[in-house]
Amino acid sequence: MEKKLIKGAIYGFIIGLCLAILFISDTETVNHTQNTRTIIELPLRTYILKILRFAIASSFAVVIGLGLVHLLQSKENGGESFLRGYVKSFVVTLVAIVIGGFVITRLF
Repeated sequence: MEKKLIKGAIYGFIIGLCLAILFISDTETVNHTQNTRTIIELPLRTYILKILRFAIASSFAVVIGLGLVHLLQSKENGGESFLRGYVKSFVVTLVAIVIGGFVITRLF
């Protein structure tokens, strides 16, 4: 279970990062009046933080989704011992994500 959650977190982060790069714009458009508008280019740091926030949120969503799927599947098999394993796996994955995020923010 731990391997599935960690793999899901890593793949969710990578896919979220790719989607964020594709769909989050690095410019903002401000409309002043009917015919005038200003296009503002975001600073690189702000753009990177937007992308990382999206990637981390998608990673959390994947981990929670995998946990719920596994919880529903294990209810049929008697999920009493599953709860301990689930909590342990979730904590290990959360710690790995937090440490990874801390390392990334310190590098940049």
